[in-house]
Order: sequence, then C-alpha cells, then structure tokens
Amino acid sequence: MLAQLREGGVSLMLTTHQLEEAEARCERIVIIDHGKVVASGSLAELVAQSLGTARVAVIRTSRAMAQPFELPAGAEIDQDGRTIRTAVAAGGGNLPELTRLAALHGGGIDDIAMHGARLQDVFINLTGRELRE
Repeated sequence: MLAQLREGGVSLMLTTHQLEEAEARCERIVIIDHGKVVASGSLAELVAQSLGTARVAVIRTSRAMAQPFELPAGAEIDQDGRTIRTAVAAGGGNLPELTRLAALHGGGIDDIAMHGARLQDVFINLTGRELRE
C-alpha cells in the first residue's frame, strides 16, 4: 500500500524503529535520539557523514568473548558478546587484528561478513547503541 501511494505521488512520513523498512522505503531519514534530531538526509548522505566510505566488518565467534580486552578504536562488541562490528577502510585495515582477538577471546570464529554501511550501522555510530524493540 505504501509503495502504491508513493507511486501515485503522495508524500509519506513514516515513523518506525524498523531500520530495514526505513532504509528500503524512505528517500530522507531523520534519526532522533532522546528526543533530539542527531542526523538527517538520504541514506547515502548519512553514511558519508557518519561512516565515510568504509565498509563494515562483522565477526561472529563460537561463544561469548571473555572480557575485558582492548579492541581497536571504532570496534565494538554487540550485546550478545559474540559479535564484533567495526568500520574497515579499503585494504582491510584492522581486520587481521580483530580476527586474531575474536579467535583468542571467543573460542574460534563462526562467521566473518563484510558489507556496505547500512542504516543500523549509522544509527549505532551516531547514538552509541543498538535499537531495542
């Protein structure tokens, strides 16, 4: 229904915590944190402003990582304790060090994925935390 309305030339304002939906449907996005606008623009503009041209690496370990240990700047461990996320510059940057740390503290690596930045990555970068249901 939303797609049909847009095709008909209707402007829509969508308020959602479903970042994938906002990414897929919206031409302009406004991120609000604690009642304040922290960023606005197209997805490409938000990515460029907050993360630059870096890609995002996600490393998932076989078990929760034993902590504390120091991560390279910009890397963070998700709440599950098994996932490290970080922006990676062209050429791989700190990826070898992250995989070494993940294997050492997480009992082995289950998965490594690289992707272009998504709205969730922008949100985490701007607010410092993941969106919660």
